[in-house]
Amino acid sequence: MRLLQKFALAIVLITLLASCQSNSEIKEVLSNPDTRKEIMDSIAHNSDMSKEMMTAMMNSKNNKMMMEGDGKMSMMMANH
Repeated sequence: MRLLQKFALAIVLITLLASCQSNSEIKEVLSNPDTRKEIMDSIAHNSDMSKEMMTAMMNSKNNKMMMEGDGKMSMMMANH
C-alpha cells in the first residue's frame, strides 16, 4: 500500500512540476531528486497530508484516469 501511495505521489509531483512551469522556484526544488524524495516521504508518512494528496489526485482528471486504469490503484481507490 505504501509503495502505491509513493508511486501516486510521484506522479502528482511530476504533474505539479509540469503545471508550475512559470514558478521557477518550485521547479528548481522539485528538480532535485533528494529534495523531491524528502517531500514525497514527508507526505507519505503524515496521514493528514496523505489524505490531502489523495484528494488532490482524485480531483485531477488526468491522475484519476491513470489510477482507474491500474487495477491495484482502482482497488486502493475503492477502499479509500
